[in-house]
Amino acid sequence: MDPRISDIEDAALVAWPAAHVVDCDGWKLRFHWNMTGRANSVWPNRLTGHRTVVERADAVERFYHGKLQPARYQICPISLPADLSRELDARGYHRRSGASVQIAPLTQLVREIDDPPGGGTKILSRPSDLWFAVQQDALAMDPASAGLRRSLIQGIEAKAGFAFTTMDEEPAAIGIGVIGGSWLGIFGMATAHRFRRQGAAVRVLRALARWGVENGAREAYLQVFEQNEPAVDLYRKLGFAELYVYHYRVEPWPD
Repeated sequence: MDPRISDIEDAALVAWPAAHVVDCDGWKLRFHWNMTGRANSVWPNRLTGHRTVVERADAVERFYHGKLQPARYQICPISLPADLSRELDARGYHRRSGASVQIAPLTQLVREIDDPPGGGTKILSRPSDLWFAVQQDALAMDPASAGLRRSLIQGIEAKAGFAFTTMDEEPAAIGIGVIGGSWLGIFGMATAHRFRRQGAAVRVLRALARWGVENGAREAYLQVFEQNEPAVDLYRKLGFAELYVYHYRVEPWPD
């Protein structure tokens, strides 16, 4: 198994933190009021203790049922133990799509992403109200969802940079870079509707790549939904390549 998968999963666990995290003999049970899949699912990538997979799965269901939510697992190539999928099959868990995890050397990103003319990009140490406003507008979020996402982002304790770019003197796009060892995790890429397909996302990626290099990172990783064809095409053109895919397994739940 490629050791980079473990490095990225460890880094991403810290980079996108849920408000509530409970350790279950190495598994991490995450809950953030159902805002994003990763922050509301089991991270089953490490084993400690002596509980069987049945005992662990029972504990998971008790935790999420206490939150009035179905149990959900984020499954990737390093998920443990080996018989986890068989146990989830026996419990009738559905498979849901996840994302492609893609990587690229930062030196390549810095070299290949040229500055488009005009505009300006900044890296903030903490996101501003305007940064959050661009996010809410670009993702078409209602106020409640925007507030939950804001609380998650404000909970990032790792070293992070918050990119903000303008075009025609108007807010155009945002993104987040989080340092985890030699990795730069790229999250929260969002572009205002009127500036899409005009290079705003490239500006953000370039700024984050340079910031990552300045802070000791050597490679970047990001997660992209395979159905998001414009984003997939953009990242491929910039040199990103898929390392692995994760998906979710979700407990049957009454409507």
